[in-house]
Amino acid sequence: MRVAWLGNLANVGFNYVRVLNRGGVKAVLYAPRHDLRQASTNNPENEYAGASREPFIQYHRRGYASHLLNLMGRLGWMPSRERRLAASCDLIQAQTCREIAALRIRRRYGVPYVGLVTGADLSEVAFAGTRFARLYRRALSEAGHLFLVNINQFDLVDRLDLGLASWSYLPLCVNLERIGRMPPPAKERLVIYSIARLDWATARPSGKGNDVFLRGYARYVRRHGAAAFDLRLRDWGSDRVATRRLVAELGIADSVRFVPAEGREEFFRSIAAADVVVDQFRMGAIGLAALESMAAGRAVFAWCNQDWARRAYGGAIPVLNSAGEEQVCEQLARLTPGMAAECGAVAGAWVREHHSEARILNRLRDTYAEVASRSLVQATEAGRR
Repeated sequence: MRVAWLGNLANVGFNYVRVLNRGGVKAVLYAPRHDLRQASTNNPENEYAGASREPFIQYHRRGYASHLLNLMGRLGWMPSRERRLAASCDLIQAQTCREIAALRIRRRYGVPYVGLVTGADLSEVAFAGTRFARLYRRALSEAGHLFLVNINQFDLVDRLDLGLASWSYLPLCVNLERIGRMPPPAKERLVIYSIARLDWATARPSGKGNDVFLRGYARYVRRHGAAAFDLRLRDWGSDRVATRRLVAELGIADSVRFVPAEGREEFFRSIAAADVVVDQFRMGAIGLAALESMAAGRAVFAWCNQDWARRAYGGAIPVLNSAGEEQVCEQLARLTPGMAAECGAVAGAWVREHHSEARILNRLRDTYAEVASRSLVQATEAGRR
């Protein structure tokens, strides 16, 4: 089977497509060219040396005319590019609103497609009242299958009531070979590194809730002092200024260090230098960066809705689960180097079990075979009529 993967968050598609090709499925990732313009966690150029030269990745410029038509609620039209793409594949895997392009290709060229939703595309775009949102919901509802990759999406799909043909949970693909197990740093003070994008000052459903941890940390400092920890915040996101203001207001500015975000190499260096990683506290789920940190053997602070986790994994996600600032404070009061190392070892084993390449590859291949078979039956029946 030949698969065309249409991706926006290029690192998500990059990891999956790499696994598909290693498993004997010919797959190509089509990613926007601007993904290479800056070093970021979404840029496969920084995944490993030579990543952008892999034969399974192709970059393209955005079709602005078609995008404007999409914003108006219309499918758009990109005949030459999409005709070539349709001729090169048996199935399209689309993610992060690219399901609209996949719907257009299916209607014009008959190629079936599978959707994959990541973050704000489902929690915010799909719930909007715009013409684009209505078109996006239609594209999701007409997919041969829909993959969810965050546990909070169970609730969102239930609320949207899209009438999906089929859907399932797909664990995010973690490049375990790239990460490897990183021994914890041998330092007296525990290094706590916050990886989540600084995005908390608004009520966006996809916001990270960074302030929850900072307020909990401030409570801990008021009660126990700041001698035990070295807190570092990755300096990226829309609320960088607001975060500095909050840190000053909470009286913890002297014990917080902002680390410039400089891409994947910097990210992994910072993870290696940390004992504990901090993710997000609003959505009830963790993201790819947290999973990568866990795979490296790092304990992770976050809030996970463990009922959703049991639905996805059959059990809880092993994080330092904190639903509010008082729970953050309590977790910090119990945290020791030995506890951090033990939690990190458990987290690493859990990621390797539930996010293994073999498990993900089998789910993808089985789903693609089912969707392709169902599409063939439908085409045959339509021809008879």
